[in-house]
Amino acid sequence: MFKEMLQKLFSTQYLFGAPSTSLTHTDFYIYYVGAVSIGLGIILFFLYRLQRNPVRRGLFLRWTRLSFWIGVLLALWFWSRYELVNFFSTHIVAVAVVLIAIVWLGYILKYQFGKYRMKLGEFEREQIKKKYM
Repeated sequence: MFKEMLQKLFSTQYLFGAPSTSLTHTDFYIYYVGAVSIGLGIILFFLYRLQRNPVRRGLFLRWTRLSFWIGVLLALWFWSRYELVNFFSTHIVAVAVVLIAIVWLGYILKYQFGKYRMKLGEFEREQIKKKYM
């Protein structure tokens, strides 16, 4: 069953073909992922506002932007799919949005496991210096 689903998902007819007039289960799954992503982006925004550490605020802001804007793009894709907009409602557009999200996620993870730790350590050392000066 999973193999058949993957074959259908990556077939050229499914990705580039004219969209059907009815919405499929895959379309609703993409919509749910977009809605959850927007909700997560909103929650992360409030957590970002609560942070006092500027280095952590920067990291939260990166995650907030990723989650919110990918959710908005997926919701816009679902809307265009629902309204049967010719080019934008093809499944390749949704796959492109997901690929953009993966690349964006890679940059955030590279920052989080690289520069973020150094900046956080540097900020904490500066706070200790300011505390005792």
